[in-house]
Amino acid sequence: MVSSIMADKNMEDTDIVPAPKLIEVVFQNCRGWVDHWVEPYLRITIERLNRTEKSYLKCLFMQLIVDALYYNAALTLSILQKLGVASEFFHLWFHLLGQVKKSGLRANFKREHEKKVCFLGLISLLALPADQFPGEALGRVFRATLDLLIAYKDQVAEAAKEEEAEDDDDMDGFQTDDKYQDGNGFDKGLFTSVITPNRCKKLRH
Repeated sequence: MVSSIMADKNMEDTDIVPAPKLIEVVFQNCRGWVDHWVEPYLRITIERLNRTEKSYLKCLFMQLIVDALYYNAALTLSILQKLGVASEFFHLWFHLLGQVKKSGLRANFKREHEKKVCFLGLISLLALPADQFPGEALGRVFRATLDLLIAYKDQVAEAAKEEEAEDDDDMDGFQTDDKYQDGNGFDKGLFTSVITPNRCKKLRH
């Protein structure tokens, strides 16, 4: 179903956003279980990426390919090379990572989750044997990894400061919403898993 939605040329890019997000969940939670789905998903993602003009959708499709690197860097890199798009992918990825606004803020991958995905993809490449990854690209990956790590740490620290300030402002009127908590006071939503190991096993077949 996801593949048919992604491959439907009559469907607008904005209408298929849930599909790549679902594939992202699979790659992140089913490492080692869905190798046979990596190439089909990468093919339709690259096709969509080449057609879209919207920058946020380009980032979404790029992020999905980066998720595949995190899933299995060696397999994903070999598929990108097989499809003849490896150089093009890295050029676009580094370009998007380096783009900044006039204010100096990042233009792409602005959310914490997006930065984390890119960081995991980059360090997955750094973990590859030397003969599987071009030496000339290693320096760019290393620099991008450091820059992204610094940006991520700064963003997390800033978010923590804002949350602390909000907690101070709201402390007097704080009330616990029992609707979303169990008897021990734990937030049920925090422990809800979208993809379980059993579901990963089903995806293999």
